Amino acid sequence: MRRPSSRRRFSRRQQDSLFSHRHLQSLGRLLRVETLEDRRMLSVVTFDWATIGNPGNVGELSGAGAGGYGPNAIVGAVDYIYSISKHEVTTGQYTEFLNAVADSDPNELYNPNMWSSQYGCKIQRLGSSGTYIYSIAADRADRPVNYVSFFDAMRFTNWLENGQPTGDQGFGTTEDGTYTISDGLSEARDPNATFFIPSEDEWYKAAYHKNDGPTDNYWDYQTSSDNAPGYVNNSGDLSGTGTAFVEGGTDPGNYATYDGDYGTKGIGSPYWMTEVGEWENSESPYGTFDQGATSGSGMRRSFPIRIMACEAVVGTTEATTCKQRVAMSATA
Repeated sequence: MRRPSSRRRFSRRQQDSLFSHRHLQSLGRLLRVETLEDRRMLSVVTFDWATIGNPGNVGELSGAGAGGYGPNAIVGAVDYIYSISKHEVTTGQYTEFLNAVADSDPNELYNPNMWSSQYGCKIQRLGSSGTYIYSIAADRADRPVNYVSFFDAMRFTNWLENGQPTGDQGFGTTEDGTYTISDGLSEARDPNATFFIPSEDEWYKAAYHKNDGPTDNYWDYQTSSDNAPGYVNNSGDLSGTGTAFVEGGTDPGNYATYDGDYGTKGIGSPYWMTEVGEWENSESPYGTFDQGATSGSGMRRSFPIRIMACEAVVGTTEATTCKQRVAMSATA
């Protein structure tokens, strides 16, 4: 398994194909919806934000030519202020979405692997079409959702854009808002939308830029470091310390969840994922967490959803007026 790297690039089509693989992690509380009436009392999905400043920063080379993966390109330049969620979208948040719009699920927002796979985020679906309800296994609600597709991410975005309504999947809930759903290639985000999936530049800057003005200075890793992060080793210890890893324990700094010694241990069964923000002292310079990895098997295998917010002041030199937007992380 490869270590977390700052130079990995993927096209939208590659992102779509990678969505189908198993991936990442998150910890939580028991959350269960027992009845259809309970579903009408769902919690509002909210996010913690990190502000990404320094408009007008310069991009950097990313891809194979920079020692990473994928085609070469200059990325990371963004000429407006915005914010991105500090953490990935959790299993609990996605379950709120399912219980709001998936009584019947014609667009397959629920993937059975979420429950049946040992690597799944453990969302369970009960009932039959028209009366489906969704619940979460214990200690899973605050771990990132997985087994989501690019279409799922767009529909989740639309749901947020439409005010988190409850109802059938269609116009006004999942099929329009930020994106009018079509073939997965021709959708364009509404420039006036509040929530949306960001560009690679927006995501990359939040992960790697050094937050030192409108510069072209970037870290090699998403943990504000040019040194490879530490990890949970095959003995279940924090690498280089001899200290046993305990969820919720103190992060020594510059750690990530990946299989740094290529073994079978680390973050293994039953979760295969750390909770969002587990490495509290390993944030990016802007304050985001886990943009490198939250999967015990190495770099994450599919793309979790991440929330982004943009705030640009009308009448300034910033290129566009941005509001709160939804992001999908791109760190395969």
